[in-house]
Amino acid sequence: MQAHVLEGAQVKAGETLLQLDSIDVGAAAVDFLKAGSALEVAKINFDREDALMTRNATTAEVFYAAKGAHIQAQAEHHAARDRLLLLGWSPERVEKLKWEVGEGRGRLEV
Repeated sequence: MQAHVLEGAQVKAGETLLQLDSIDVGAAAVDFLKAGSALEVAKINFDREDALMTRNATTAEVFYAAKGAHIQAQAEHHAARDRLLLLGWSPERVEKLKWEVGEGRGRLEV
């Protein structure tokens, strides 16, 4: 825990007062990012299979597997987002969450 202001100090709206480190919040943020990546891949696969299906160039089995994977990825992404909201994050903060890669390692920016 790190305090950014002293007790009794005047602060401005939106100013950080206190920083708490939490393994649960960090894990939830990573889960949200992973779910977002999985959703992106599932959407690409489904869009491809949908286009192939309109030309009769794929099977119904493969098409519906891609559709199901896309629906599941959407549900997992929404669940990961909701978990962050339940942990106290604002919708705006969740939407700003992204991976930043540099120097051969991933860094979470919140």
